[in-house]
Amino acid sequence: MFYICSVNIMQYIHYFIRSVWFRGFFFTCKLLYYELYYEKKLGIQTLHIENLENLDTLNNDYENNHHYQGASYHVLSILFDEIKKYTSSKSILDYGCGKGRVMIMATVRGYTEVYGIDLAKELCEISKKNIQIVQSRYPNTHFSVIQADATVFSDIDQIDIFFFFNPFGRPILIEVIKQIKESNSRNHRNIFIIYVNPLFVDCFIHEGFTISYELKSKDYMEGMILKLKS
Repeated sequence: MFYICSVNIMQYIHYFIRSVWFRGFFFTCKLLYYELYYEKKLGIQTLHIENLENLDTLNNDYENNHHYQGASYHVLSILFDEIKKYTSSKSILDYGCGKGRVMIMATVRGYTEVYGIDLAKELCEISKKNIQIVQSRYPNTHFSVIQADATVFSDIDQIDIFFFFNPFGRPILIEVIKQIKESNSRNHRNIFIIYVNPLFVDCFIHEGFTISYELKSKDYMEGMILKLKS
């Protein structure tokens, strides 16, 4: 237990130093403020980093399935507001939903069909518990959390917006993009991607997605919105 806590503390220190380097001290402090503000306001617990090696997952490909870390509340707020300029859709799926932060913030921003999948059983359970905390405030929202392998999960034809916080390595992301494009061939529609920390955006570009919006802070690409036309 002490070892796990020590590892997480070192991760937090690493991310803080890295954030200051790329974003600047002021913007990093702003991000931290939003983290504490929304956790308290929503009454949920999504801050703690989780390494998949310590969890019950559907497979052991830890190289291409990344650890859990909540996407920045501040960045989420900006991207969820921005995407309203491009689509009025109220359906969203979070790939690698973790503890449900993105799903809950999507609900706060007006989404009514909110889905999440994750490889880890424990994260799905935490996500459901966090959703239960806010569910009564959003009685018209349909939530669904599923433990699943994203590369074979194909029940997505009713969803228009897909969220990624860099949950996978390149090989898995390529397979997930194939699933999304196959869905579009079954149900033609405009599909949007919200991609935070877009390390492998070239995978989307290669498959015909175009960039609609970029969010930068100093030298760091916080996130993107991409579109695939029907």
